[in-house]
Amino acid sequence: MSKKATEFQRKAMSWMYRGKEIFKPLNTGWIDENVACVREWVANIFFYRKGDTTIMVDAGYNYDRLAEKMGWLGIDPSSIRHILITHQDTDHVGAVEADSPGLFQNAKLYIGEIENRYLTGEAHRKVIYRLYKLPQVTIHNEKQLLHDGEVFDIDGIRIECFLVPGHTWGHMVYLVDDKYLFTGDTLWF
Repeated sequence: MSKKATEFQRKAMSWMYRGKEIFKPLNTGWIDENVACVREWVANIFFYRKGDTTIMVDAGYNYDRLAEKMGWLGIDPSSIRHILITHQDTDHVGAVEADSPGLFQNAKLYIGEIENRYLTGEAHRKVIYRLYKLPQVTIHNEKQLLHDGEVFDIDGIRIECFLVPGHTWGHMVYLVDDKYLFTGDTLWF
């Protein structure tokens, strides 16, 4: 599903949003000493590094150049063991879907319990005026289900979860080390 959905979104979004400047992703690079991002068309994948641990925030599209662009940042895809998922749209989970190249097959996914219902097929999200149902997402990675207000630790990195329903019912944002708030698609201007 992901490769097909990724290609459809690339074409459709390029056509629908050309010249409208709705999406303004950052260019691939380091933002400060802890945070970096990779740009994929109209989206960003973020990375948080502290010590020897790098956490990925969302997995982006099923994007052919992801490993290459991570290399530009000095991040080896095989070093990613933890991925925080804000929600299950293709531009946030494509690189961990079953038909992806498998760059992150050993990474543990952290996802809200409500949002996980979309991944398991228990709930289905309809978009475009309820006329189009998003396809089922297939992911084989180990998952840790999260709840609103939950605080947990990954290798000395403090992560606090906040449920922000709206874009999806289970959309989760993450406050990392009380300094960085990763919001996925929560903020719209």
